[in-house]
Amino acid sequence: MRRTTLLVVLAGTLLASTRVWGETGRNPRVDEAIQKGVDYLWSKQKPAGDWGPFGKVGEGNGHLTGPTALVVLSLLESGVSPQEPRMAKALDWLAAQKEDRTYSLGIRANVWQTANKYTDYKYAKNLDRDVRQLVLSSPTGAISYAATGKPHTGGFDHSNCQYHLLGVWAGIMGDSEEVNAAYIKRVMGHWMKYQQRDGGWSYQAAGNSTPTMTAAGLASMFVCFDYLSTVSAEFTRCNRGTGQLKSIAKGMERLEEQFPKAASSHGYYMYGIERVALASGYKYFGKTDWYKLGSQKILGAQQGDGGWGAEHGNREVGTAFCLLFLIRGRNAVLFNKLEYEGDWSNRPRDLSNLTRWMTVRIFDNITVNWQIINLKTPVSEWHDAPFLYISGSIAPKIEGEQLEKIKEFVNQGGTVFSVTECGGQGFKKAITEMTQKLFPDYKLENVPTSHPVYTKATHFDIQGGRTRLQMLSNGSRPLWIHTDVDLPLFWQTNKVASQRWAFEQMVNLTRYVTDSPKKLRHRGTTHWPTPAGQTSSAIKVARLEYKGNWNPEPLALTRLGILVANQDKLKVDVVTTPIAKLGEAGVKVAFLTGTTAWKPDAQELAALKAFAQGGGKLVIDACGGSRDFSQSAITWIEDAFGMRSLRPLAASAELYKGVDKVEYRPKTKAKLASMKFANLQAVLINDKPAVIFSAEDLTTGLLGTQSFTVDGYEGDTAYALVRNILLQSK
Repeated sequence: MRRTTLLVVLAGTLLASTRVWGETGRNPRVDEAIQKGVDYLWSKQKPAGDWGPFGKVGEGNGHLTGPTALVVLSLLESGVSPQEPRMAKALDWLAAQKEDRTYSLGIRANVWQTANKYTDYKYAKNLDRDVRQLVLSSPTGAISYAATGKPHTGGFDHSNCQYHLLGVWAGIMGDSEEVNAAYIKRVMGHWMKYQQRDGGWSYQAAGNSTPTMTAAGLASMFVCFDYLSTVSAEFTRCNRGTGQLKSIAKGMERLEEQFPKAASSHGYYMYGIERVALASGYKYFGKTDWYKLGSQKILGAQQGDGGWGAEHGNREVGTAFCLLFLIRGRNAVLFNKLEYEGDWSNRPRDLSNLTRWMTVRIFDNITVNWQIINLKTPVSEWHDAPFLYISGSIAPKIEGEQLEKIKEFVNQGGTVFSVTECGGQGFKKAITEMTQKLFPDYKLENVPTSHPVYTKATHFDIQGGRTRLQMLSNGSRPLWIHTDVDLPLFWQTNKVASQRWAFEQMVNLTRYVTDSPKKLRHRGTTHWPTPAGQTSSAIKVARLEYKGNWNPEPLALTRLGILVANQDKLKVDVVTTPIAKLGEAGVKVAFLTGTTAWKPDAQELAALKAFAQGGGKLVIDACGGSRDFSQSAITWIEDAFGMRSLRPLAASAELYKGVDKVEYRPKTKAKLASMKFANLQAVLINDKPAVIFSAEDLTTGLLGTQSFTVDGYEGDTAYALVRNILLQSK
């Protein structure tokens, strides 16, 4: 049944693109290259709205609509609205043309499927018509240039075959009723039959495998596997190995051998690589980061006018292919699926189906992807996704250094989401032990049914907390979320109609952990900065320890130190000091934070008072915006320094210099309404702020992470404020 409306949630239509202090891996040249490429394509549009034919129409490899369809697809993927006048003209032109070429029909079907998402299915009939013509033209998936709607009986080539199936897949994604499982089985049989011994595919039935056709074969195999695996009983079981077809595994091995040498600015090939990468989920082909290497090759080949080299004499086609690689390849990643020693891939298409549903049905205009990472890669490369996803039924063999990597990921701002599959007691027990070992100060606890992750506060009402979530929190944000309900089974089998709640739960968790899908990062980017080099001066600061939750974000000051060193050449030496011994620490600034009510004893209060009166700066914030900590802090601050000694800092205060724009998190904006200035309070001694207090979170902001739960400053603002404190104290 065709869907007629889109559910648009979590306000906003475009992925956030604001600069984040410390964000690395993002290449501004990609943004620039995409815009230049888009401008180049618009400059070549013809008065009728098209981009001209490919070859001589009516003869062999001639295509009337192919170039225009490919250009329109790349422009739509870049964010151009179907209603934009030039785009609307191009779509009208495409809709008016009769076409019987395989390449052109396959690509045009993808145009209709993409445009339908933003036009309430205006082009549904166009999609059905093109898909029907493709299906009727090839009962087995074997086809050449002609796709007339009559069964193909001649020879075939795998280049046309892959674009034939690409068009059919657009129909599946667009809810077309022209495709069924029996047809896809026949198509898959073709690709399996003609796989070469080395794992790759050749252009025709015989011949050596080539990089372009190996990518074509794998992309096609994944299309078939995605469709057929949702109805296979095989994936209801666990501990069966990788869950991957042997033919796909063999093909991936061949691609991993070919890609490092074959990677180039050849847009046709690189578009095939991008399709395989997104379908397979792998961030790396072997040891090679496919997007990093591919974008380097493509960026280096862009010409001065914004276009790329010609594909068989046509620069518009070459440019569109390169744009599709750059745009689609860097789309936001929501989940990093952890590959570990154990049954990590019982449901190999779980996240593929889940993220596709979230993209199409929920996050209108924001494409979210998933990828696979392993424990050999550095943690710095895990942070392009907010979730580290761990699933299985038996105890995972993750120990020692590998376990420490997971802890580092969490302490740097990430969240683990783990799921027990097939009721596996071994996995369940191992996760409990793992969380206790890594985070002994906190406990994995049952989430009450009134919690925001189950309610419309985050989007959907999940009746009765049926996903039975457990959560481990540091009092500010979720560090680890776990369930023993086998949600991946429902995702793998795409049970949206009967188990919609299993999908909706992940929308709620996405909002709860990230605050908004608009704030997801591009593939390959991280909020965690890389030390840039030498420093020229230093300041020593203290992290204050007390009996309570004194260190909810252990790496917040570490990140602050890297950023300040990179920007100001100032080394920040952080020492952990019991409050009672603050006077012996030899520091100029002391940081005190917490998430629960706390009151210093007499010795601690005296030490804090002496430090502030002796010229030190005491910086206090309620981590996560904890009201309990904030109220208790105000009480003991005024006990120490006098009633009403804690007052708002004036907007003209020295500490605010250079902080041109103050950004609060959404939860805080609702509380502070239209406040445009920072909400810091201070105790002044000798007319200088000696105690600086923030009821709104600074600590989680310094970590640079997002969270629905945090009441405080956005990361850039938190950094700017605390940086000023350091610079004015050195």
